[in-house]
Amino acid sequence: MYQKNIIYGNITAGGNVHIGDITYNIASDFQSGTILFLRFDKADGNQYVANLSVKSKHSTQGILATSGEKWCENIEVDLPPQLFAELEAFQTFRRSVGGEMRHAGFPSHPSSVVAAEEKLGRMIFNTFFSGIIGQACADFIGLLKEHRIDELLLAIACEEADLINLPFEMALPHFFGAGQADMGPVKFGLVRTKAPSLARFDMQGRQGGSAPLKMLFVTALPENTAEGNKMLQIEEEQSRLIRAIGALEATGDKKPKIVIEFLENAALDELDKALTARHHDVVHISGHGAYHREEEKGVLFFEDAEGDEAQITGAQLGKVLEKHACVKLLILSACETAITGAEGGVTEQVANSVPTVVAMRFAVTDEGAKVFTTALYSHLAKGDTMTQAVAYARIALQARVAERRHHAPQLPHNAEWFTPVVYQNQYLAALMDADKPYRLPDHFYPQSSFVKTRHSRLIGEGFIGRKGYLIQMRQAFRAGKHVVLQGMGGLGKTTLAEAFAHHYDNHSHEVVIFRNGSQIHEKYLLDSLNRRLAKHNADLSAQIQEIIDSPEVAPTDKLQYLIDNYLRHRRIILIFDNFEDVQHDAEGNVQGAIASEALSQFMQYCCANTPPDCHLIFTTRYAIPDLKDSTRTLPLGKMGYAEQYRLLNYSDTLRGVPLTDREAVYRRLDGHPRGYEFLEALMKKDNTFRWEQVSKVETDVFENLLLANVYARLTGREKALFQIASVFITRTPLAALAAVCGEPEADLLPVLQSLQDWSLCFLEKEGQFEVHRLTREWMAQNVTPAEKIKEWALKAGEYFKAQPTWNDAILAKDYFEIAEAWQQFADTSFGIQDHYQLIGLYPQAFELNRAV
Repeated sequence: MYQKNIIYGNITAGGNVHIGDITYNIASDFQSGTILFLRFDKADGNQYVANLSVKSKHSTQGILATSGEKWCENIEVDLPPQLFAELEAFQTFRRSVGGEMRHAGFPSHPSSVVAAEEKLGRMIFNTFFSGIIGQACADFIGLLKEHRIDELLLAIACEEADLINLPFEMALPHFFGAGQADMGPVKFGLVRTKAPSLARFDMQGRQGGSAPLKMLFVTALPENTAEGNKMLQIEEEQSRLIRAIGALEATGDKKPKIVIEFLENAALDELDKALTARHHDVVHISGHGAYHREEEKGVLFFEDAEGDEAQITGAQLGKVLEKHACVKLLILSACETAITGAEGGVTEQVANSVPTVVAMRFAVTDEGAKVFTTALYSHLAKGDTMTQAVAYARIALQARVAERRHHAPQLPHNAEWFTPVVYQNQYLAALMDADKPYRLPDHFYPQSSFVKTRHSRLIGEGFIGRKGYLIQMRQAFRAGKHVVLQGMGGLGKTTLAEAFAHHYDNHSHEVVIFRNGSQIHEKYLLDSLNRRLAKHNADLSAQIQEIIDSPEVAPTDKLQYLIDNYLRHRRIILIFDNFEDVQHDAEGNVQGAIASEALSQFMQYCCANTPPDCHLIFTTRYAIPDLKDSTRTLPLGKMGYAEQYRLLNYSDTLRGVPLTDREAVYRRLDGHPRGYEFLEALMKKDNTFRWEQVSKVETDVFENLLLANVYARLTGREKALFQIASVFITRTPLAALAAVCGEPEADLLPVLQSLQDWSLCFLEKEGQFEVHRLTREWMAQNVTPAEKIKEWALKAGEYFKAQPTWNDAILAKDYFEIAEAWQQFADTSFGIQDHYQLIGLYPQAFELNRAV
């Protein structure tokens, strides 16, 4: 005997559902994947008509309500005029800076914020889900709660932009009790759909694949847009994703639950190639988007083959994705892509090509994005259905705001559980089938370019990151400048140069490499280029060889013959690798310029007279002032957090380092690729990871950096400032160094520039500097007295404590710890602890308290 009866017009249920002459059994026909299909159509004025239909995955009869047998048919829905005014006010607030209550006229008191959310949610629920539609939904939800049906999806369809763009998700708690912060059963979901009718809503969906879950992460940064801040945003987005789900991949064994590929060039062709090669289950797009209201057109800022901006629509993206049946989920993390309803909306257009699309209706905080992403992918990787995974992610967001509101009721906290918007045109079960044997695709992780001991490196897909530098190198070539990649030993200058040359202008250039001092001199360069000419024109090459061998002809004149007869007719890139070798004198002392005057003149002539399709790249530890007029020097910094994470995954050996240990590895090696190369070599001998191996790596890197040789060449002024600069533990404003030194910033900048020329520090355009951790460690061990380190660290702590942000306070705490200034350490720590508790970071507050 069933406990629930349903009576709607000609439909009755008492264990069975009767539609017309057909009887359906709840237990067999509605058991899994039940769909409530709710369609709204425009009528007169503010009125709409609603039609609610139902069908089940397991019905042997097919659709349970045909177009002629709809229950809840043509229900009038009258939209209250204030609904859109309330929504506009709410959206204005959510767009405010930092989510703070700064918008004039919008309630800023914590209870008012909750009331505003409740009010809008209640208004949406009463407008669309009251009466017979609400009763029908409630009855099916009741069947779900009693486990008489397995999963229930409410799919909302409408072609009117204003209506479909309403945040229906805000009404979710009202399905389960007035005003309750209850997301309901995890097997209930509310989605939007582009399916025009219930008959077009596919119940079967696509079958889940074998573990692990395969993700393609796409970050777009067009090269012809302002680079600095956008590159930083993309790096932060990648880091956020890794911190959210990295533990699912970095499991410390060879069976990760999820594997991630980062697409370097966000061009549609490259997206197509990657999906063809590795059959990803999920495509996660992060970047920038826009919605042009005057054209009713939404766009994503992708890239073309050259890396320049290419504005694409959802339809264009959909044409690529619909070719790949492997893709079951698209995540859009880009501005305004969730604005839907208009024909040109990105999400709506692409929704016809992918089983499920998830986008964000409102702005989401960094912490909220992390919470949602962590829960969503964790449950998908466990084999939960899409409906369950989204429900768990909403619950995680709701629990987060509830905890914050409970512990800090005096502060306003934004709810974010209603921000994610889901589009589905078909039922989607689990993305992963736990019954299928585990299979990590061959070559999903290409062999790393960095982890090699010889010059030859795998340049193609194995190259990792450095996108900001690739952009700057291309821009330099376009401006008619050659490129100098300058930085400390082991940062990957050679690999970056070769990877860039290999890919430049769609692989159209011949690449010629001259390595080390033995190859970078006039005779070798001339002979080498002429031998290449001989392959194309032996007679001409023989004549030029006579000129090369003649002592009466100046080296630059010999070079001009080769420019005119060989380089002028070639698309060619010449790489001069380890150019610092020619910056040593006969005794081996490092020089600030090319040691040979003749070679200096030769290289200056070469740079100044190469034809337009001939480009030069220099890799060097030290700046090359001789060539500054015709080159653009790019100081190379360390690898970013995301790049280090990927480097570990690209190595079969390093992939075994679990995420819990990786954070410390990142800190110790500080983005130094050669350090990872040394660590891999040690782990190959003994694949049991131990911290002593990292210590050994640090010693090896010290030797590789030649720090003692370089430090000895500094002036007294440079040595004194470098000792102080080496105390600073992260990228630091020049003002902080000035405060510790007691000198004007203007006086310090040229000295720091000189230190950068020696690759002892890294200068940012924004007036910041950084000394690599391994260099700092060497200075502390070999040069700077311990008492001086404490003295300068104390001053640094006092400087940052006086700054306005909590990040500055955290830095101050760290410097006070270095200085062993325990009272200041405790005072600052307790202040940060109070802040953590106010914003709901209770584990961090507890750890800080324990540290004190």
